[in-house]
Amino acid sequence: MMELYDLGRTTHKAVKGMYEFIISNIDKYVSDKGLAEKLKEEAKNREVKGHSIPQEYFSAMCGVWTMAYRTGDFPIDLETTIFPDTIPRFKRVKANGRRIGILTSASRDFTDILYGLPTGENQRLSDLVDEYFLGQDIGDKDFPETFAGLWERTKGGIYAVFDDKLSVCRAAREGLNQAGGKSKIYLVDRKWQYTEEVLEELAEKGIIRVRNFGEVQD
Repeated sequence: MMELYDLGRTTHKAVKGMYEFIISNIDKYVSDKGLAEKLKEEAKNREVKGHSIPQEYFSAMCGVWTMAYRTGDFPIDLETTIFPDTIPRFKRVKANGRRIGILTSASRDFTDILYGLPTGENQRLSDLVDEYFLGQDIGDKDFPETFAGLWERTKGGIYAVFDDKLSVCRAAREGLNQAGGKSKIYLVDRKWQYTEEVLEELAEKGIIRVRNFGEVQD
């Protein structure tokens, strides 16, 4: 069985200055003026309630961040970007005999940068990961059919899904239910921000809210 983990704001903090970099530097990396303006707009709207950056635009942003990181224009402190409870959680999952999948809208190149964090002698965070499920390959995580497809792809091997977005947790529950899956769905709410109305909805749908991985019971 496998546990699927989102990256941004779930296993890792948002990379410091990532969207500001897009707004200020996009013209240097994207020659298509129309696309550059759209990426700026999406970066500016990222915190608007209910807004989710479409997969195609986020993939383009990942290309910019990756290129800029490799040239030294966009340094990333890998050690401070990961949440401190991520590695202990991953080790516990492994000890319990389950596999780890990374379910992310990010590109593989950008994910490899963040999961390249050294965790010991000749060891990296990526050594704990068994498989990557990328949005550009599997589809947008806001759509239930994406999770129904994942259930089929893993032959019913999804034990749990962890994500910080309510919309993704809703889609996961609906899609997995459609496929006949009974996986656990965890909303990782590190800011502890949702209303009582939302909490009632979570309870009705069997979505478990946790503040961090230390609150996960298994």
